Amino acid sequence: MNTKQKFLLYPHIYYTANAANKLLLYNTENGISIENNSNICRKLIEEIYKPANLGIVDLSDDYLNDLDAAHFIEQIVEKNFGKIVEIMPDMPKIINLLPILNLQDDVERLKADAESDVGEKSLRYLNELNIYLNNSCNNHCPHCSAYYKQTLSCYKSSPNTYIYPDKIRELLDSLAYSSLNKINFLGGNILLYPYLSELTTLLKNYDFDFYFWINVENLKQEDFIPDFKQEIIIHFPTDINTIKDCIGKNENQTYHFFITDEKQYAAAESIIEANDVKEYRIMPVYTGDNRLFFEENVYLSQEDIFASPIPHRIIFCNQKLNSNHFGKLYILPNGEIKANMNASTLGNIYENSLLEVIATEMNTNTAWRTVRKEPPCSDCLYQYLCPPPSNYETLIGKPNLCHIHS
Repeated sequence: MNTKQKFLLYPHIYYTANAANKLLLYNTENGISIENNSNICRKLIEEIYKPANLGIVDLSDDYLNDLDAAHFIEQIVEKNFGKIVEIMPDMPKIINLLPILNLQDDVERLKADAESDVGEKSLRYLNELNIYLNNSCNNHCPHCSAYYKQTLSCYKSSPNTYIYPDKIRELLDSLAYSSLNKINFLGGNILLYPYLSELTTLLKNYDFDFYFWINVENLKQEDFIPDFKQEIIIHFPTDINTIKDCIGKNENQTYHFFITDEKQYAAAESIIEANDVKEYRIMPVYTGDNRLFFEENVYLSQEDIFASPIPHRIIFCNQKLNSNHFGKLYILPNGEIKANMNASTLGNIYENSLLEVIATEMNTNTAWRTVRKEPPCSDCLYQYLCPPPSNYETLIGKPNLCHIHS
């Protein structure tokens, strides 16, 4: 009986190729990959992805008699990336449904929602609001101006300004029907915010999760803010006794250790272990003179990228959205609104609604949709296996923080 051989890839296999004609097949379930630079092998895979072929192609003599293609197909079958199917004359047509990029948060869909008459829909994209209550602080931290540009932290500037509770009430009321849950309050030193007591009373009328960010140098026992989650910022050098006095005083505290070198990392680990700290985060901070520390401890290697399986949805997301920044807005004490502390201003709470600001971000893309589209990332097979660009790239001035492309 005449049979025909057909070939397919399983739906959980991600495929990409670069301008140098090298291709990558990546198993999103177990993290195993296959790379190849043969023209005929790339042609075979691209045929599978042609819509008219419905995810399955004939294994013609061109492929079966070519050593590169034959070995490639054998490798795919052995690693369980795909299979050869024997098709009998009376068998129904086989369809192999391969995943396509169709994010609910696709760029054009986002922009359409933000610009539509029913603009309230775009509020569902807002998932974190960061409000800087004031900008005054009496401390002189060594890298103050670097911290807030890389992660949530204090923001010190002059002249002294602050947001009145009435304006915060307006903001919270405007978010009543949004999907927003997390709201961070930061300073300056928020304990110098003149309306702190009035604010904490106001917040009890809302169901959002509120987090107060406080530098440990500013925190005293009598100044603890009850009933709300506290994010304690710790940087070095600092008084260890100050940290020890703070730890354990409130079960709602999370500790953020900002480190700039290996010695500080060891100090943070020692504090965490000695005091049995449960909720903490260690955050490397770039200062301008610790590039080697970042190259050795933050930059990615190929082994890092393939250390654990990356789901298809994450890879697709990395092609369209920046998960580091997407859905976040920052409100400064003077009312300016940004999508990232390193980005340009989108509006002002005294002049623009959050809906207008989101629409502006959708159109201008200062942060939410920044992906790895620039060289050398744009020419790399691992372009979307890597996490999206972060604040580190901005501060260091390098589009790729990896050891693959120097």
